[in-house]
Amino acid sequence: MISALGSAASGIRAGFAMLDRAAADIARSSLDQAGAADIRPVGGGSAAAPLEGGGLAESLVSTIIARHTVAVNAGVMHRADQALGSLIDVLA
Repeated sequence: MISALGSAASGIRAGFAMLDRAAADIARSSLDQAGAADIRPVGGGSAAAPLEGGGLAESLVSTIIARHTVAVNAGVMHRADQALGSLIDVLA
């Protein structure tokens, strides 16, 4: 049960690290697009080029995955805590 708590804590840290990376990517892409919005191409159209490798969409999906990663690992931690509490009650 102690290993379950450690694994859950590690999963929560990984989820927050993923969220931090995705948030930084979103902020960077927002700045890039804001700078590109000031440039008007000759002949009309949009100056904002699509982001490479999924860009903003991929980062937004990463935030959702991070949220679920943290939630699932928090649930594991809660269940392990309950089981540990029950074990202590039995032994007491």
